[in-house]
Amino acid sequence: MESMRYLSIERTVEELWNGDIRYFPLYYWIILVFSIYGMIQSFLQLYQHVSIQNGETDMYSYLQSFSCNNLSCQVLKVLACSQMFIVTKSWMLLVCAVLMVSPAEMYVWLFVHGLLLIVQHLAIAVKNVLMGHMWFWPKIARTVISLLFNLVKLGIVYQTMCAFDVALTEERPEELRLLSKILKAL
Repeated sequence: MESMRYLSIERTVEELWNGDIRYFPLYYWIILVFSIYGMIQSFLQLYQHVSIQNGETDMYSYLQSFSCNNLSCQVLKVLACSQMFIVTKSWMLLVCAVLMVSPAEMYVWLFVHGLLLIVQHLAIAVKNVLMGHMWFWPKIARTVISLLFNLVKLGIVYQTMCAFDVALTEERPEELRLLSKILKAL
C-alpha cells in the first residue's frame, strides 16, 4: 500500500511535466503572478536606470563592473536604459501572452532572457578572468547561483509554454482565459 502512494505522486509529477489540462489553472496562475511581478520589477529598475545622475552607477546592472575610464558614464547609462527597456517590454509581452493564452508570444521572453543570460554571464566571466578572480570562491558562487536562478526562470516559462500548447490542442483559447472568466463574473 505504501508503494501506491509513491506511484500516485510519480503519476502526478509526470502529468504536471507533460502539461495535463487538469493542471492548466496551476500553470496559468503561477505564470501570471510570476510575469506581473517581473513586469513590476523591471519597471522599477527601468525607472531607477533613467533617474540616476551622471557619474553614478546602478547597483543592479552588470554594466557597473566597467569603470567610467573605459566607457563614459553617459554611454553606460544609455546601454543600461536600453537593456532595461527591452527587458521591460519582454515582461509586458509575457503578461499579454499569459492573459491571451498565447504560447507563441512567450518565445520573445525566452529569447530576450536567454540572450541576456548568455551575454551577462559571459561578460562576468571575462571580467573575472581579466581581473584574475576566476577562482575566487564568493564571486564564483554568486555567479553560479545567479545562473541557476535564471535557468530556473527560463525553465518555468518554457514548461508553461509547453503546457499552454497542450491545453490549446484540447480547448479553445477563449475557454482557457481564466482571468476573463473571473472578470465576467464580477
